[in-house]
Amino acid sequence: MACSGSPSFELTASGSGDQIPLTVTFTPSETDVDELRWDFGDDETLTSSVEDGSVSHTYSTIGSYTVTVVAQNRDNGEPGDSASLNVIATAGMLNHISLSPDSLTVLPEGKATFSISAFDQFGNELADPETACPASSSAGTIDQQGRSTASLNAGA
Repeated sequence: MACSGSPSFELTASGSGDQIPLTVTFTPSETDVDELRWDFGDDETLTSSVEDGSVSHTYSTIGSYTVTVVAQNRDNGEPGDSASLNVIATAGMLNHISLSPDSLTVLPEGKATFSISAFDQFGNELADPETACPASSSAGTIDQQGRSTASLNAGA
């Protein structure tokens, strides 16, 4: 991906995939400046020199981030050319689920409703997880007194 901020300044980015943790390496084309001031769009900033070359940054939260770099010469203190681009970091892999409520009482032949939330390895909630909670007739029984007996097939 590349985005021009002016005819003389371009910013390119490279990364592996789009899932968090997402590490992106940014490479500016500007070489005739004293320093580069980076704003990664996630409240993280950095000042680097042209000699530092490419700059890497890791995003660990789902979101869309606008990365901006401003070239600056120390001689005049004035900001020079700038460039920006958008980085989109998507959810990581499923790590765990949470049920609410965490316990239920179900009468024989009854039904129960609960909600499921899914989270990635960083605690970010995954949007609209597909869920299925089948229980076969061999999963167990509930008698008239409400006692449940789970078989070896419970949850299968």
